Amino acid sequence: MYLRCTEHHFKSRMIIKSESITKGPSDHSHVADASKLHARIVVANMKNEAIHTQQLPQQIISATQIPAGVVGAMPSVTSIKNTLRRIRKRNDCVPTDQKSLS
Repeated sequence: MYLRCTEHHFKSRMIIKSESITKGPSDHSHVADASKLHARIVVANMKNEAIHTQQLPQQIISATQIPAGVVGAMPSVTSIKNTLRRIRKRNDCVPTDQKSLS
C-alpha cells in the first residue's frame, strides 16, 4: 500500500507491505489534519458505493453518514457528484437513466 501526504506540495510517501513499513515518510513541516484523512475515507466509501450499486450520486451522498468534524474538509457536493459519475464511467458501471423508466 502506498500512502502519500495530503498536502499537494509535499512529495512525501510511505510504503507499507504486510503491515510493516518498508519505506518511511520523509520529514514534514506541517501538522497532520485528521479531518482531511477522514474526508478522503468517506469519499472513497462513496466511490465504492457508486461502483457496486445503481443509486444516483445524490442518493449516495444523502445516505452517507458524515461525522460533524469532517463536513468542513469534504469537497463540494457538485465535486463529489462529478467524481462519482467519473468513477462509474471509468469502470463501465453507469446506471440506467431512471427518468426514462417512467
